[in-house]
Amino acid sequence: MTDELRHHEVYQYVFDAVPMFFALVALNVLHPGKVLAGDDSKFAKKTKEQKKQEKAEKKAAKNGHSPSSSAGVSTV
Repeated sequence: MTDELRHHEVYQYVFDAVPMFFALVALNVLHPGKVLAGDDSKFAKKTKEQKKQEKAEKKAAKNGHSPSSSAGVSTV
């Protein structure tokens, strides 16, 4: 075996960049978020209101308040 693989940059592109390019194209065409959240998925689909509620609960927990007591009013 010669040192051709080590001394020519084209082999780096063929064996490294081309497979990564095809992987990126595949992930752009078939996004995992759309596949995992399908009808038969074990992941629960959440509505916008549910996501807002969870975000408010996390924020309240971070600040040390319960979500019902804050009711959107800041006491800073």
